[in-house]
Amino acid sequence: MTPNPQASFVCLTLMTVVLAAVRMQEELVSLHAEEGPAVVISGTPDHCAAEPPQVAKLDFATIDRRFPLVDGMMHIEAEQLAVPYDQQHRLFEYENIPAELKALVGQRVRMHGNMYPTAKDTGITQFFFSGETRGRAYLSYASSTPPYLFLEIFLADGLQTDYYQSPLIVEGEFSISREILDGRDSCWFVIENATVRRTQPRADFRPIVVHFGC
Repeated sequence: MTPNPQASFVCLTLMTVVLAAVRMQEELVSLHAEEGPAVVISGTPDHCAAEPPQVAKLDFATIDRRFPLVDGMMHIEAEQLAVPYDQQHRLFEYENIPAELKALVGQRVRMHGNMYPTAKDTGITQFFFSGETRGRAYLSYASSTPPYLFLEIFLADGLQTDYYQSPLIVEGEFSISREILDGRDSCWFVIENATVRRTQPRADFRPIVVHFGC
């Protein structure tokens, strides 16, 4: 299956703007209330301010890319997917993806996170998924929120799911979607032939908080 990145980015934006405030934010906050106060971001949201093009600088030496094998499946935390990215355009390029992540292509993996609001409540076979992050909270539209935290999920043939606001576990085959956008070999991560099940919030982990508007 070859996702269309341009269509996917449009779908992600539209779904988040139209449905996010109504269906997701309250429950995500309440689910994690027991973990302590949320990170407060004061002032004007940074996605509203003009900023020059820049590539986020990441210290790869501090990123642990060892993926534990649990029940025969590699367990990935969202922050382990870190890659340098264009902070203005919210994309990353294939050449900047570390070899350890490229080696995951075709491997069965497991991730914790949340489903983005969808256009329907049932019969869902494809959706966007944001990985949980340890300790720090992110806003969905903040330019400082790394694009590698968002994945596209394609369920296995014949499987469907309902829309859930609670945390999820997704298991499936890791893939990298690529397309030339503005002359750049742009990418994002995908999990294909996936299954999904509900789970409980994890201590010290936070969902990406849906936020829009200036």
